[in-house]
Amino acid sequence: MNWIREVVLDFAITILIIIAVISQASWLIWFVQIYTILMLVLKIISFFGGLQPAAGKRKTPLAPPWIIHLLYATNVIFLIAFRWWIPGAGWIAIWIISYITFRKNRKGKGKQSGRK
Repeated sequence: MNWIREVVLDFAITILIIIAVISQASWLIWFVQIYTILMLVLKIISFFGGLQPAAGKRKTPLAPPWIIHLLYATNVIFLIAFRWWIPGAGWIAIWIISYITFRKNRKGKGKQSGRK
């Protein structure tokens, strides 16, 4: 259950996105737009090999992938349902890039451990 600490930020962001689309508070609108851009940039950098964690640094287990899929799907559904098209498209891209990066990294670990 140590993975719960890993998803606290993702869960908080999802809650903020839900509050933002419902309340339309201007500071939350800006927050969602800026955070979406930053996440997209970081996911793209990660996809192309940047931001790799040092070997052996991760001490807590990864969160189950379904948790991340659930949170990203919630973000996309609320953004699109409330017609926030650009942030919604951004979160779709974040979701797709995250999935591809996860699969790529998982394949790479299989090769490193001698599996082919």
